[in-house]
Amino acid sequence: MRPQRLRSHAAAVLVELRGLDDVLELGPPVERVLGGDFAADAVISQLLLLDATGAYHRDIARQMGETGVHFTTPMMQLQDPKQTKVLIVTLAETTPVLEAANLQDDLRRAGIEPWAWIVNNSVAAAHPHSPLLRQRARNELREIDAVATQHARRHAVVPLLTEEPVGVERLRALANRKTS
Repeated sequence: MRPQRLRSHAAAVLVELRGLDDVLELGPPVERVLGGDFAADAVISQLLLLDATGAYHRDIARQMGETGVHFTTPMMQLQDPKQTKVLIVTLAETTPVLEAANLQDDLRRAGIEPWAWIVNNSVAAAHPHSPLLRQRARNELREIDAVATQHARRHAVVPLLTEEPVGVERLRALANRKTS
């Protein structure tokens, strides 16, 4: 389909979803990782994608429902907790936690249940010695508590690190890190 023939962003997303449907059929679920950028400037785009995914699902269900043929749409895979584990990643700050909570509400309305939350780059979890950083750490504790008690069934808090945990070895080291 030519771009000039697409009448809206939603139509372009729907075209992408038809390609995504093919991609989702490749390999077992454990080999598939879908990511989303839910930073404040990307939330609207991601929600449009989610809405288009729902529209695509309804369209395929309408077309295939009458044939009696079994089918699976990307939305069905996103809604299936055996196939998809949604992780919400946030910072321990008021606005990011509120935005993440709103995202969780939107996902739940779409029938997608977040599996866990990750509080990333936490100064509190890094146990700083500087008085300034210790004050910032104390400020984070309220937001970490909100994630743990109000929003998440399970959560993890990742400390602010001197090196990003990129690669298998650094991720293993992070997973094996002792908490104090």
